[in-house]
Amino acid sequence: MESRIVRILKAIVMSAIMYGSAHVLGGDAHTCLALSTIPCVLGITNIATDIAYSLTALCLISACVISALPPERVQKIHAVISSGFALLPGTSP
Repeated sequence: MESRIVRILKAIVMSAIMYGSAHVLGGDAHTCLALSTIPCVLGITNIATDIAYSLTALCLISACVISALPPERVQKIHAVISSGFALLPGTSP
């Protein structure tokens, strides 16, 4: 059984990884902050930590793949994502 300090530190580190990964993927500060609270809250409360940490790992792998692509391709990906968000009601690109 993990001690409370280790569980809290692990949740904070995973939150920082999630924030950085979401930032590389092109999210604004509010989106990155909202995404980084998922592993933090779930890790500290010890509820569904495997899901939260898997989501963080998926985001990190996606950020690594995006950072390895040429800039032209990254701009196309960001344009597709922005156009997808434009279809949602109440959002702007």
